[in-house]
Amino acid sequence: FGNNKPAFAEISGVEYANGYVYLINDKPIPGRSPIFKTRYDEKQNRLEDGIIFLDDAKIKTSEKFEDIAVTIDKRFILASTAFDRILPDTNTFDNFNKLIYWRTDAEKESSDENIQLIYPTDNSGVVSSVSLRQKLKKCLATPEFPEGPEYFKIEGLTVIPDNKILLGVREYGKKFNDFNYTIKIISADYLIENGKFRVKDNWKIIYDFDARSIPELNNRKLGLSSLNFDYANNILYVLTSYENAASGAGYDGYLFYINLSDFLKAGALRPVYSENGKDLLSFA
Repeated sequence: FGNNKPAFAEISGVEYANGYVYLINDKPIPGRSPIFKTRYDEKQNRLEDGIIFLDDAKIKTSEKFEDIAVTIDKRFILASTAFDRILPDTNTFDNFNKLIYWRTDAEKESSDENIQLIYPTDNSGVVSSVSLRQKLKKCLATPEFPEGPEYFKIEGLTVIPDNKILLGVREYGKKFNDFNYTIKIISADYLIENGKFRVKDNWKIIYDFDARSIPELNNRKLGLSSLNFDYANNILYVLTSYENAASGAGYDGYLFYINLSDFLKAGALRPVYSENGKDLLSFA
């Protein structure tokens, strides 16, 4: 890109649909889209050469995509940014607040007509999903933050049966450098109407788990990093991590899972163990 200089990707989400692996990058790629795909050869079990960018303005102007998901019928893909910043009375950070979708079977997948915003909001010429941010903020209200926290960060996105969309919350607090790690999941119902993906206004906290209840973690606080639902086995996977370089604790990540019925009853996440069956599977 530009004088043959390489562009580096920091992949924050991966999904598969209709013969393609879709990847999202949470850092901008100069002049190109942060969402791209490559064909997957199932017989050879490998990715083919070549990258196809979804070069639509709604995507290219977005900042900090964090996760991607596909509907059960594989017809629609959704992608979410972090929703982690806003500057009141301006549109300066509106592009950090986007929830988008597109049809995978469209003739021109990355066309302006196909790629659509959920909760489209025009703020002085910048079109985003920024109006959704206030709804998510209210879901996160606590005694400490009765109107909802000023700062929070979305890092997980998936859909589950009965037409529910899930957004995973990694952080919440007063501001970006004064927050708590968390594993909270916010849910709303969706429907497909005249070929369009519609989300109902019934957002609510559907799940809240404290990983410090896992003895092997030694009281370590984790934040949610990604969500993925296994339709074949009705299992929700929750990827978590922590970052504490300043204290010397470094970085680490752990994978948890829960079957759908237990999840809907607010049951506990179960950790994935390494091959020896004793140590937690770690991504350090």
